[in-house]
Amino acid sequence: GRTANVDGAGGSSFEFDFQPMDDPFAQADDNPRRASQLLENYASDETVVYKEQQMANDTSLTRTGLTPADHLIKLDVDDTYEGLPSKVVAAILWGTANDYDYFFKVDSDVFMMPTKFMAFLKRNAIDKGVDWMGSENKMRDTDENPSGWKCSLSRVWHFGKCSRPELNSMPYEGVNPISVDGGHGYFLSKPAMRGVTEYVDAMYDLMEKNKYVNIYEDQMVSHILINQGFLPVDFTGIDLFNVPGITQLAAQNSCTLMTGPIGPAVGENLNKMANLRKSTGINMYETIFGFTPMSIDERMLPRSLLEVGIQPYVTREDMLLKFGYWQRRMENEADSMRNEAEELGLKLPVDDAEDTTTYEAKGEGATEPVSEATVAETKV
Repeated sequence: GRTANVDGAGGSSFEFDFQPMDDPFAQADDNPRRASQLLENYASDETVVYKEQQMANDTSLTRTGLTPADHLIKLDVDDTYEGLPSKVVAAILWGTANDYDYFFKVDSDVFMMPTKFMAFLKRNAIDKGVDWMGSENKMRDTDENPSGWKCSLSRVWHFGKCSRPELNSMPYEGVNPISVDGGHGYFLSKPAMRGVTEYVDAMYDLMEKNKYVNIYEDQMVSHILINQGFLPVDFTGIDLFNVPGITQLAAQNSCTLMTGPIGPAVGENLNKMANLRKSTGINMYETIFGFTPMSIDERMLPRSLLEVGIQPYVTREDMLLKFGYWQRRMENEADSMRNEAEELGLKLPVDDAEDTTTYEAKGEGATEPVSEATVAETKV
């Protein structure tokens, strides 16, 4: 079993080695009902209820007559930078209440190739039973300690972003667990979503008390998941922090973790991650640090984007350019395949010769596929 001691800042310590959470809903799955009750904390009379015809397994936008705005979930939460943790937690509760199988949180400045990214998640997370996946962002290499890595959390990242003036000059003093980056997006399974629901059920009052202390959403969600027995897996597929001796207490402080006794073991995994990012292209920082595109193709469609299907820190204008460039490239490749087949006297099946998926504009320049194929029961 586990013994927890929750302090006033929302941190926890555990007496025993790291263990996955005991699923409280294994016998009677009342999690959607409980999540619905908890969601009332974030709702009001104006909250939009998701209509049946808007579910993920319904027909496309073009055939229902719905607009992209009809697919937005509106919750009565603080829509400010410092309110982001509450908004994301509410979204996870909403997904749990509506019995979704997976959840993916992503920022509005992340360019996505939907079909490519969903295929990446299927291969690397869903098929492998990963509960929590994202991009490790906090560790930097160093020669200051035996692990070769150190925590580099910026405690002033929120300066100038908060609506409450006092927060813009107050360094961050909230939770600092091992984590994956919220800006690059992270994936949660249904058990992980349930874990968040269980935590909110038990700790809602404490979360409210510290809501303007724990204002970094990715850190807060990571703190919750670690308390519930989950560890993050990097987009490279490396289970970075799952090493002998890891405990919830150690996982809740990413800075002391790297200078402690298990730091070198974690450091070895971080080295593997760094090497894999270089060799496979699964590198979210490709266009930010040390990458100089040599051609228009590399600039518009860097290797990391083609491998994973997402690229962070992209403006709306660049999103439109990238998507148009990608569509033209797919069309050119399809034309080349058809021409080559004709020269060889072959007839290509329609699906092999061209991408028949159509796309609709969604949100701030992002796009979403609209497929005629029957959608599986899995809800994301």
